[in-house]
Amino acid sequence: MEMRMRRMLVALLGILTVAVFAPQLASADTSTGTISGTVTNAAHQGISGAAVQLTDVSNGNDYSTGTASDGTYAISGLPSGSYQVLFLPPNSQDYLYQYYPGKSNAAAAQAVTVTAGQTTSNIDASLATGATISGKVTDAAGGAPLGGVLVYVRDYSGGYPTYVSPTSATTDGNGTWSITGLPTGLYQVQFYPTSNDYASQQYKDVMGQDSPTPVTLTAGSTTSNIDAALTRAGQISGTVTDGTTNLPA
Repeated sequence: MEMRMRRMLVALLGILTVAVFAPQLASADTSTGTISGTVTNAAHQGISGAAVQLTDVSNGNDYSTGTASDGTYAISGLPSGSYQVLFLPPNSQDYLYQYYPGKSNAAAAQAVTVTAGQTTSNIDASLATGATISGKVTDAAGGAPLGGVLVYVRDYSGGYPTYVSPTSATTDGNGTWSITGLPTGLYQVQFYPTSNDYASQQYKDVMGQDSPTPVTLTAGSTTSNIDAALTRAGQISGTVTDGTTNLPA
């Protein structure tokens, strides 16, 4: 009996020792703040993989993260101050970028205030569907599809936004190409072959420095058949020699 009592006493003392000397959990960081919110589409569905970028208005420092599968995000470790918030859609998804709150350019954005030790929540975004433009590039002589041609779509309205969505594509083996997520507006389309076999041109067979034929895009719709038939390029050659010795230079 006495031995059993001693064992029980030792066990009890061990429990008390653990309770007294166990390390304490670190307290929440009160020196920085957090911004959180949700990124959705027009159907109120969360957009996974969207990028959220914060810019400290006072010093230009950037902080970024990506949205979870349900569209939620949180960025912590932020010093107290004012932040510009930019929401960028995932690559290849037909959404428009957006500045908080629901603005299309940085000048119209509203800064978000962060306070150390607090979470600024509900900094949300609902990304609208952008415009899609597509077409096909072929050989002007035989009509064969041309792969590997670079296609550039540039804003032609003169009102360049602060952030421009990716506006280039490369034709596939079938000569087809497509660019999504473009705002409503006028655009210039240019075709650049990656080899010297073909001459570059703009949409509607515009060559050189001639004025382009702009294409009108509307957010939420697809403008197709923006095609190009590239002609074979000419070549020029010669020899450069030393003016005194006439030897090749």
